[in-house]
Amino acid sequence: MGQGNKDEEREGLVGGRLIVSHFAHYLDPKKRLTIPASWRELVGEPSALYIMPGLKNEKCLYVYPAREMPRLLERIRGIGSGDQRAKAFARFLGYKSDYVSWDPQGRIRIRDDLLEFAGLAECVEMHGAWNHIELWNEKEFNRWKSEQGVEQTSMADMQRYFEDEM
Repeated sequence: MGQGNKDEEREGLVGGRLIVSHFAHYLDPKKRLTIPASWRELVGEPSALYIMPGLKNEKCLYVYPAREMPRLLERIRGIGSGDQRAKAFARFLGYKSDYVSWDPQGRIRIRDDLLEFAGLAECVEMHGAWNHIELWNEKEFNRWKSEQGVEQTSMADMQRYFEDEM
């Protein structure tokens, strides 16, 4: 039974497929960003995305496929109604987020305030993060990597995070 739950959990991630890899694309003159075709295929229907500011002091944008949002909303709904600070956070996150669909060329238009929050003006680093995409300014991402020490992390260090899953 325990394994079945894990399988069901994995299947829920963008149709059972994970968003991985990375791309660098430029915003066009109208501030549109092209989502890679392979990722658009993973997102599936509806062909829309939720964009929200990064959390935990990360100056990036989180981009979730529309069909991933019910899972995230369940987690928010699970917060006790008496937790006023959590309710305020959920309200503010909804206020700062956006819902976008891509055009026939696979481009999305990200609101100016979200672009400004993440420092995105020209080149956008797009990183697959399993069930979502992260959009970073290259300098900000390099600063984050340096602070976190992720490039010095060995495969043996990483293995301990996955031991339960393997």
